[in-house]
Amino acid sequence: MKRAGFTLIELLVVIAIIAVLISLLLPAVQQAREAARRTQCKNNLKQIGLALHNYHDTHNIFPAGHFIGVTGGAPRNGTVFVHILPYVDQAPLYSCYDFRIPVLAEELSLCSDGTNPIAKVIPVYNCPSDHDQPWNTWAGGIFSDDWTIQNYAPSAGAQAITSGTDCGFPGNVFGTGSANVGMSCQGSQVSGFFARTCWSSRIRDIRDGMSNTIAMGETLPNCSSGQVGGWLWGATYATTTVPINWRTCVDDIGRPSGACYQRDTPQASEGFKSNHEGGVDILRGDGSVHFLSENIDYMTYQRLGDRRDGQPIGEY
Repeated sequence: MKRAGFTLIELLVVIAIIAVLISLLLPAVQQAREAARRTQCKNNLKQIGLALHNYHDTHNIFPAGHFIGVTGGAPRNGTVFVHILPYVDQAPLYSCYDFRIPVLAEELSLCSDGTNPIAKVIPVYNCPSDHDQPWNTWAGGIFSDDWTIQNYAPSAGAQAITSGTDCGFPGNVFGTGSANVGMSCQGSQVSGFFARTCWSSRIRDIRDGMSNTIAMGETLPNCSSGQVGGWLWGATYATTTVPINWRTCVDDIGRPSGACYQRDTPQASEGFKSNHEGGVDILRGDGSVHFLSENIDYMTYQRLGDRRDGQPIGEY
């Protein structure tokens, strides 16, 4: 008696059915994975928001975008991300940071175990949706490929960006952020929650309300010269001046050519970006995290970025 078996045609049909099922399931699996990654990114922002408020509770002020120079004999080196390390369960790493050395030599500071803090990966500072994280892929000049990056940046708000190519986003739309790229130690020249350098805000400075002002947001550091320095080296910032997800990433297939789509052009690259479909997650001053569409009305976006424009935000 002959044993029953599949014919070649039947076998091919079965293989075809399996292939179709896999093709149907794969997008769903990928979507589920991205949803999990996006949830982690949002949770990271929430932890950073809590850390910022704990820092303010302790010091009655938020950390500066990048502490520079000496005030009252005390060195003030370090970034926002350095100064909130104790509040994101990284106190040992904070303790090995040498605040006595010059700002531009921070990357030379070593921990007691001989490791370089700038090469330390801080999970809460990285969004898993960024396929480049946690390493800097833009080596050259002062940057090194063993530096770890972060996927979040302090918001300078509707700040002026007057250096480099004019891409139609000069900023300072409310006259509240006149300092180019937020390089100022005077709050009167800073539109947003943070300056790029040494000015620090207090809750009282956020006159539009903590729930109406962006404190931080997601970034893709390897797509911007203003964000690639890493969580330790500093002067990392972003603005609402540049539209969300403006295309400056070198691996962006179909990205338009020209200076206004380059990662070293401030008016093009110093904005919030993510690999999430259609927008970015932002942290408001009150600690809440929200998703902003890349199609948000431009002026509404500026009002969210500015801390004292005095205008109603409206629906978005």
